[in-house]
Amino acid sequence: MRNPSSPSASASRQAHADWLEWLVISHPRHYISATTYGNLLQRGGSIEALDDGLGYTDAQEIDERIEAILDAVFRELDERVEACGGSEGPYPFQVSEGGLRYLPEDRSPLYSFLLLLSLFGHDSGPKGEDAAKYFEEVSCQAARAYLGGTSESVGYFVFGFPRRVGPAGFSKALDHLCTLVGEGIAHKNRPTTKDQKDAKLDVVAWRDFLDRQRGKLILFGQCATGQNWNDKFFPQPADWCKHWMRDPPPVDPVRALFVPHRIGTSAWLCECTFGGLLFERCRIASLASALEAELATKCSKWSEHVVKERGGFV
Repeated sequence: MRNPSSPSASASRQAHADWLEWLVISHPRHYISATTYGNLLQRGGSIEALDDGLGYTDAQEIDERIEAILDAVFRELDERVEACGGSEGPYPFQVSEGGLRYLPEDRSPLYSFLLLLSLFGHDSGPKGEDAAKYFEEVSCQAARAYLGGTSESVGYFVFGFPRRVGPAGFSKALDHLCTLVGEGIAHKNRPTTKDQKDAKLDVVAWRDFLDRQRGKLILFGQCATGQNWNDKFFPQPADWCKHWMRDPPPVDPVRALFVPHRIGTSAWLCECTFGGLLFERCRIASLASALEAELATKCSKWSEHVVKERGGFV
């Protein structure tokens, strides 16, 4: 199957908006009208799901149901524009009452990368290119921006295994992290220390005071690119530090969850409660849109490959 499946009529507005964005990216003219999308829902099989046991048999009732879906989808798209910073932000689509247009040349490649990563998974790119690692680097840049951007007081480190920068082994990598942050002193030997890769810690960011003393704002983040992100909540940072660090930070780090998905309102509080600070697609896109050149190129090439392999407007 070259395209994602058309969402059923009962799918969330986030799922419909994701699918519409994908269709616009893969369309030769990079534009789809609301009317066309409504027709695609019927042609793609969603029309059968419109019944949902509610007895939709009249054509007018079906048209009203499709109109309601379209209204919800375009409200979601408008909210994405605002969440990404408005019309001048990095959201690469132009939303109008008539439809949706893709403007890749005018925007950062980040949002499109996150969308495709969410839809197709991290291993959908060229062989040997793991988008999960790109996402960790993107997440680090988003965390850095959230804590103050390029200020000398802000530091960040991709701790997730395999590490592109820093020691490969867990013990030495943690020692290196402690030195960078100025907290923890070094790793603590545990029976399972030698078997660890990253102990579920993917990204770390922190903001120092000018005196560089202990006791600062530290962010511990877990990255989850798959649809099962609910299974990847990071443990309480205080417990992690107590278990793995020789001298835990006096101020507990803040837990964070980074996902390339668009999280709906119904799940938002749950994700924040159990995952910590929530960095979802629009938040990441707005914070890290000015990607470092090398990383931006990698994300763009990965996305181009996915569109080429999975594209083909239906």
